[in-house]
Amino acid sequence: MRSTNSAAKCLVSDAVEKFGAEAEGQCVFVGYSGGIDSQSLLFALSLIRMKYRIKLAAVHVNHQESKQANLWEQHCKETCTTLNVEFIAHRLDVINKNTKGKEAELRDARYSWFESLLGKTDILVTAHHLDDHVETIFLRLMRGSGVGGLRGIPFYRAIGQGALRRPFRDIWRKDIVAYANYHRLNWIVDDSNSDEAFDRNFVRHNVIVQLSNRWPGCSEAIARSSEHLMAADRLMDGVGAEDLAQIYKHATECRFANFGKIDVPQFNLLSIERRNNLLRYWVKSFRDEPPGHRKLSELCRQLVNSVLDSKIQMVFGAVEFRSYRNYLYLLPRQLKPVRVAPQVWKTNQSFELAQTGIRIAVYPRVGIGLSASVFDSNRVVIGWYSRSIAFRFHKRGSTRNLRNICQEKGIPPWERWRLPVIFYEDSPVYVPGIGIAPDFAARKGDNGVEFVLEESI
Repeated sequence: MRSTNSAAKCLVSDAVEKFGAEAEGQCVFVGYSGGIDSQSLLFALSLIRMKYRIKLAAVHVNHQESKQANLWEQHCKETCTTLNVEFIAHRLDVINKNTKGKEAELRDARYSWFESLLGKTDILVTAHHLDDHVETIFLRLMRGSGVGGLRGIPFYRAIGQGALRRPFRDIWRKDIVAYANYHRLNWIVDDSNSDEAFDRNFVRHNVIVQLSNRWPGCSEAIARSSEHLMAADRLMDGVGAEDLAQIYKHATECRFANFGKIDVPQFNLLSIERRNNLLRYWVKSFRDEPPGHRKLSELCRQLVNSVLDSKIQMVFGAVEFRSYRNYLYLLPRQLKPVRVAPQVWKTNQSFELAQTGIRIAVYPRVGIGLSASVFDSNRVVIGWYSRSIAFRFHKRGSTRNLRNICQEKGIPPWERWRLPVIFYEDSPVYVPGIGIAPDFAARKGDNGVEFVLEESI
């Protein structure tokens, strides 16, 4: 038994050493429930943090689902004190009464909080292992997932500004248990892990047990199959990247954040399989979880049947597709348009416009932008886009409405409501990034003020 524990000790230690070398000098947050898996991960990392100059913190989510939840939080806090590890706790308030819905809601809430903690070079580590990996494949198979989903749990993915890593992904749970016993660790046992009302517990205690009785080593075989699926997924990504490169364009006409656009007629020349794969890859490039096959197929159907300037809109979580002028745009999920009242601007400082998710950053310039003398009075007003607002940007030019100007510049309709218009008294004089009325522009050598739109969401 001792030799088995020693072998497990090496497996866990080697995995953590490998991770430590890759994370040297960085801030590492451990998803810490206090259970045997996360307890082993936190302990193993505490042993190598000095060697690799890792700043270590344990992040604990109190789901407030069990009567013992507060005791578990206290246990975790005391363990971190013993290990001299920073402890950060957060309490969730989930109201979903449906077991299956609650399971997903808790997970989403957990990761949303984790994401909020991470800076650009920070790493979140979780103790997911090979047993979790196999269970995930079963669950996704029951949902009808494609190649990407049936890969199971990846070793790495982006999360917020940082990265999520799983050092134990290639280690079986029995080896983690042996490691914990070898070091005489003290961990929490959550009774809900045996509640088969939860899908994962049902798979763990029923499906895999039955299959293992019939086919000993079935979990190992499933894990090997997932490696083949990962290879197939990488191949599909390669094809998607090549197809996207052929029809992708930078959406330079957009004033706000976007992930570019593709030419719809060229897109429709691809086979249905490649169209689905291209869209999947495009979304996956900016958001770890790609959209489901059914919604992608529906989007492809709409694009094939679209006519010039069809208004197509489809949301996938944090991103969405929209069409304009035979192009399909991929965007961060857009704000719902709201009516914003005009505001008097009494200073030439930057201005926050919360309802629209933007701020106007103000920069002093010489001979550029709006004449600084405009701010000598209290007659500067921030208004908003309206198709009826008329402008004349050149002394000898004609007066044209703002809608036609936006159409000429290719600014898509969903952005226009967020465009601020600077008025002097009742006259529109400046639309940042579009133009300035000539009588209000800073002359050569004069002090000017340049306005730059920045997104604050």
